[in-house]
Amino acid sequence: MKYFSLSFNPENKDVNKKAILISIIFGNEKNKMLSNLLFICTFICIGFFMSQYEIIYYAFLSFIVIPRIAAVISVFSQIKANKESLLAHRPVTVDFYGDHIVYSFGSTERFKGNFEKHYAFTDVTSVIDSISSLAFSFGENDTVIIPKRALNDESSQMINNLIENLFKNKLIKVDI
Repeated sequence: MKYFSLSFNPENKDVNKKAILISIIFGNEKNKMLSNLLFICTFICIGFFMSQYEIIYYAFLSFIVIPRIAAVISVFSQIKANKESLLAHRPVTVDFYGDHIVYSFGSTERFKGNFEKHYAFTDVTSVIDSISSLAFSFGENDTVIIPKRALNDESSQMINNLIENLFKNKLIKVDI
C-alpha cells in the first residue's frame, strides 16, 4: 500500500557533498569497524610483543584509513559523473510504501523510457539528514536523495515519522 509520493526535478545543489563525506567517514561502516578494531588490536599486541611498532601504523592505515579514502574517491567520482549525465536530470518520483521505497525516473523528450528501482527498508544502512536534503543510504552502492525543497509540511511530517519509527538508530544528522 502506497502511503505518499514525492516528485521533483533533480538539481546539482541537491547533493550535499559535506554531508556525504561525514557519512562515509563516520556513519556507514559501523559494522565493519568492530572487526577492523579487532584486527588492529591483534596487530598492536603482535607489534609490542615483537618490538615492531611500525606494524601498528600499517595496520591502522590498511584497515581504517585507506578503505575510507577509497570510498570517498569512489563516491565523489560517481557524483561528478552524475552531474555531467543527462540521465540524472530526468524528473524523479519517490513512492513510499509500507516496507519499501520506489525510486522512478520519468521520461523526457530525449529519454522516452521510465526507470524504476525498489529499495527495501531492511536494506537501509543509514539516513543522512542535512540542511538541504534527506538521503537514504543502501550500503556502498545506492542512495536515494530527497531534496527538502520537494517536501511540503505533510510529506515532511510523514518522512520524519518514518525515520522516527524505523530508522532512529540509523539517523545521522549533519548541520552542514
